[in-house]
Amino acid sequence: MNTNMPEENTIEVATDQVRALRTAGPGSLLVWHEPTDRVLLTEPGTIPDENMMIIAGHSLRDLTEAMPHGDVERAIHLNGLARVWRVEWPTIKLMTPTMVPIRRALAARGIYVDNAPAVRYSKLLRRRWLTDEYAPNEFPRVTVRVMITHDHEELARACPNDALADIQILVGKQLMERFAIEVDTLGPDVAAEVMAVATQTVLKHMASA
Repeated sequence: MNTNMPEENTIEVATDQVRALRTAGPGSLLVWHEPTDRVLLTEPGTIPDENMMIIAGHSLRDLTEAMPHGDVERAIHLNGLARVWRVEWPTIKLMTPTMVPIRRALAARGIYVDNAPAVRYSKLLRRRWLTDEYAPNEFPRVTVRVMITHDHEELARACPNDALADIQILVGKQLMERFAIEVDTLGPDVAAEVMAVATQTVLKHMASA
């Protein structure tokens, strides 16, 4: 008799889903949908909220050049990553509502979240950081990185009052521009619009330079 308990929180990415993601177009994502406990391929431009744990974006940027290029190998690799992110999901889920207006405002300008968020902690500073990476549709070599900072004690709130957004624009690995916006001063929706307009302006300036 098999006495092994079934593995909890197992997320399975199928090879066909990886193949579908590659062909779905910019703005598509593979996500784990928590309410249904299923891995789903989103429509291009879908805004992932606190019910969707991002596994991979259309560019599959978490798969380095050293990785095998077959979809079977990609699926295996993403399964491993997803299980790691699932452990961090409760924290990411609590911090996600502050990111949603930013994701929406950037997506409206063709700048799509394209990677699983990264979360960092500092017990000394009593801070947590959540980082999104975005792929501008018109600028394939550019990455827009948005980092939101929260106090530890504020995580129980949907939109912490102390949130600060740090925006970095990179070409390859080279930092080209960086600026910050205080979300608490402007409010989440206004701050997201200001951030999106500023990001779009920088990208247009870079393109014309």
